[in-house]
Amino acid sequence: MKHINKLKGIYPITPQLNNNEITYLDNINKVISSGIKIIQFREKSISQTKKKKLVNEIYKTCIANNVQLIINDDHELLKYYEGAGLHLGDGDLNIIEARKKYGENIIIGVSCYNSLENAFISQESGADYVSFGAVFPTKSKNNAKKCSLQIMKNAKVKLKIPICLIGGIMRNNILDVIKYEPDMIGIISGIFNTNDAKLETLKIIKKIEEYEEFKEII
Repeated sequence: MKHINKLKGIYPITPQLNNNEITYLDNINKVISSGIKIIQFREKSISQTKKKKLVNEIYKTCIANNVQLIINDDHELLKYYEGAGLHLGDGDLNIIEARKKYGENIIIGVSCYNSLENAFISQESGADYVSFGAVFPTKSKNNAKKCSLQIMKNAKVKLKIPICLIGGIMRNNILDVIKYEPDMIGIISGIFNTNDAKLETLKIIKKIEEYEEFKEII
């Protein structure tokens, strides 16, 4: 599978833009340089011109740090950023149409919320990964659907493509998530709503590494 080495670990998702673009970009660029493999740009409330301005800077930092950039929803942006991937949710471009338009070489992920059936359909339609959530209550998305523990367990066992768990995940509850062995863990406020986004990312990565080391000796 293409870029399979990038579809693992912490998967930061950018927060909504505040009024300070400099601080916004600085936080994101510092997170990109923290050792992550993948990041998603998610912003639905600003103009296309402003989006492109922000992504220009984020893309440069991703290239410099060998980090995979995924663009949420706005597939028209893809033509400007070679190698960028696409994440699709409810109401976005259909994955089959996305494949026809952008080919087999880009990474495409799909939000499946709490539906294992949709995950199987997405897998058969050409998704490279699927995401489930919300795992915990979250303020990052209004009316987020809760994903049951059983769906998370079944997804890991039955799906052949990487899975991502998302929703309300932060350092103090991440051990409750990694026990389901997701390939990726999507985090928004658990990283970006902290005093130091890069430091928090490093602490989360360290906590996961310590868990993995502990698993190996028991």
